[in-house]
Amino acid sequence: MIQLIKINDNRWNEIVYSFTNYDTYYTKEYVQSFCLNEDGTPFLIFFRTENVRLCYPIMEKDISNFAPFRGLIENNRYFDWNTPYGYGGPLSNRDLTNCEQELFFEELKAIAKERNVVSQFIRFHPMIKNQNVCKDVIENIYLKDTIYIDLNNNEDLMNQMDGKNRNLIRKAIKNGVSVFHDKGDNLSDFINIYNETMVRDCARDFYFFSQEYYQFLKEYMSEQIEFFYAVKDDVIVAASIFFILNGQMHYHLSGNLVEYRTFAPTNLLLYEAAKWGRENGCFSLHLGGGVGIEDSLFHFKKQFNKNGRVGFFLGRNIFDKEKYDMLLSVRKENDINFDINNTYYIQYRKP
Repeated sequence: MIQLIKINDNRWNEIVYSFTNYDTYYTKEYVQSFCLNEDGTPFLIFFRTENVRLCYPIMEKDISNFAPFRGLIENNRYFDWNTPYGYGGPLSNRDLTNCEQELFFEELKAIAKERNVVSQFIRFHPMIKNQNVCKDVIENIYLKDTIYIDLNNNEDLMNQMDGKNRNLIRKAIKNGVSVFHDKGDNLSDFINIYNETMVRDCARDFYFFSQEYYQFLKEYMSEQIEFFYAVKDDVIVAASIFFILNGQMHYHLSGNLVEYRTFAPTNLLLYEAAKWGRENGCFSLHLGGGVGIEDSLFHFKKQFNKNGRVGFFLGRNIFDKEKYDMLLSVRKENDINFDINNTYYIQYRKP
């Protein structure tokens, strides 16, 4: 049986924490935080039978709110599901058998039809490697590699790095860069540095967050979050947010002052954060990947673990092909430059 658990239902975290491999991306608080920046209604999809259980969070979105469709389709008529910002996909007590997958999908498709949900888009969790839990009924493709630092051994963390990165960290220390961490006491410094970095990198609006979002992290997610700062000459020159829960640590948001980049403050910050994570019981620090496939950001992260590649997969379901094709036609009819055969996984959602 499938249930859609609402965000105000106290069972949300009870269900998530009942799985051994849960982490921050599945928690009620994490999903609530992104309701402050994303449109849509959050649900936890929860499926259980006598022998198997799975759950994963989704945002149910009104497709008419997507800019290319505004004024072109009816409001509250067509919806889709997607993973809240970050990673997701099924938490389960084991991979489902063929029969269990068929039962799950039959019920899922019935709910989607009832709610006028056209499609589903999932960003699977690289560290949980959950793309095969329902591989027969949720289509998936490999997108790119991400990078993690292994904290679950006694090896010196420096040994995982390439030589250039080790030298940069030593250079940062030699030049007086130091690192400290807190629970958001220096939030305004973080926000200023992060926003300056996003402007410099010409980031999309999606990567800018409201003051309310940061306050939510500080006030309601203090047990799952740590802020790290690099300091040079009494100036905070780099700052990052990390999520920490159930032994898993994630590099979330980060920024730096361009005039201090030559001192490699972020390199030292990540090294110190990894040391802190190991000391506090974490077995991995997932750094993520690049904006593209193997861009400069990816190669920066790769310096921290020469053997730390782990694949990132996307998943989808098209529940109603007729409505899916109609949405593609609407895009094409109103934008002569729109390619209905684009490689975007949910093609009508291509920006």
